[in-house]
Amino acid sequence: QRTIPTAFSVPSSSSSSNSESVPAPLKLKNLLESEMNGTRKDPTPILLPCCYDGLTARLVARNGFEATFMTGFGVSGANGYPDTQL
Repeated sequence: QRTIPTAFSVPSSSSSSNSESVPAPLKLKNLLESEMNGTRKDPTPILLPCCYDGLTARLVARNGFEATFMTGFGVSGANGYPDTQL
């Protein structure tokens, strides 16, 4: 099974590796820069599942995705509010 590094650290019971010590924003910056300049080694597209709260962000990370994104509509809808387009 292939291990995919995540764009943000998730605490685990295993010993931490050097890649987990890199801050999440820097991991994401490096991932996007490597994609833009063509130095990313993985030929598959970067999949960005949507998260709408802390729990779904952790689920995304634990399932091996490199990054995630968040939308105002997802957060509003998950909490029972309309999207006001602000």
